[in-house]
Amino acid sequence: MTDKNREYDFEEWISLSENDKGKIINEYWNPYKPEIGKKTREQIIEKLKEKISDQIDYCEFRYFGFYASAIFIIPNNSKTRIPTSFAGLTINKGKIKQKVESDLWKVKWNYSGTEELKINKSTVANNV
Repeated sequence: MTDKNREYDFEEWISLSENDKGKIINEYWNPYKPEIGKKTREQIIEKLKEKISDQIDYCEFRYFGFYASAIFIIPNNSKTRIPTSFAGLTINKGKIKQKVESDLWKVKWNYSGTEELKINKSTVANNV
């Protein structure tokens, strides 16, 4: 069994079994203690951004619901295909529905409803 009580670099993380990743995500990472696993999650997000940064306006690891977590992504073109997972984490794709004010946008997520989100990106206008 893998030590769930430590941080992993990206190469170590991807070498873990899906079962071990799931145990770490579900039993160790905690929305009430976001510092736990933070460095691991940051490395996962950075690797994902390296792969698709030219295709996205927003990318962040977040919790939604009771301990449910995902990588939240808004592509800069709503027709862009985004993978459903990356490195063992679910991806929650969002679509911008309307501009609320200068950098506040209404976003509809695949898995967690609709919210207003601040995004400082001029290319967002192409996504509405």
